[in-house]
Amino acid sequence: MHDFFERSRAAFWAASAGLIVLFLFLIAFAGLGVSEVVWLSLAVLALAIAFAIHAIRVGRALRAAGGGEDSMRVLNRLRERRGF
Repeated sequence: MHDFFERSRAAFWAASAGLIVLFLFLIAFAGLGVSEVVWLSLAVLALAIAFAIHAIRVGRALRAAGGGEDSMRVLNRLRERRGF
């Protein structure tokens, strides 16, 4: 059950990053101004701030646990096994 929540949380943050990038892409190429979609702009801004806070907290937790470097090595090994 704990694994389900961890995966759901990770999926939420990945989707959040995707939505932020999609919004920026649409603003840049669709010709819409941020002032034309004020409520959506504010919602994406709030999501971007929450994402930034999350990223900072995760980085601090990795450094505090001392596993930042080891975790990156494990992650790189996993990527190499998958072919990325």
